[in-house]
Amino acid sequence: GGRWFVENFDEDTGADKKDGNGVVQVEKANLKSNVFLTMCDNTFVQIQPKVKAVTIDNCMKCTVYVTEVVSTIEIVNCKSVKVIVMPGGKVPSFAVDKCESPLIILSRSAFEANPDIYSSNVTAMNVEIPGATDDDNNRECPVPEQFITKIDPATGNATTTATEH
Repeated sequence: GGRWFVENFDEDTGADKKDGNGVVQVEKANLKSNVFLTMCDNTFVQIQPKVKAVTIDNCMKCTVYVTEVVSTIEIVNCKSVKVIVMPGGKVPSFAVDKCESPLIILSRSAFEANPDIYSSNVTAMNVEIPGATDDDNNRECPVPEQFITKIDPATGNATTTATEH
């Protein structure tokens, strides 16, 4: 169990910790492990085993491959981070906060598990989902950035919906 940290990697450093393809492999984590990625730049990380949770904090231009996460993947203070849920894997929820241009790519198994995706203070976020059949191209779904709130004068209840342009 415990915590596994991947920190301060970039495309030039940490070569001794990367596999032959330049990917940081997190292999010894397990179902009781939390995996933390922080301060990484232009790095590929693969989390092979099923883990409890993943936190990606203050990273830039990173790609993170996950197989299965029991609770959540949290992406915070990141720019241009891509999270890919591998075929056969699933993640019940994502929490994205204070990020620019995050991309979540769901495999068919992850998409069919219908994950919750929470976002706050996020710009240019997209979620890529599988096409209708395996032969169809994936589809990119933009996550709204602007909302409108209306307050019902009769009840005082507020209703917030995404704005359409």
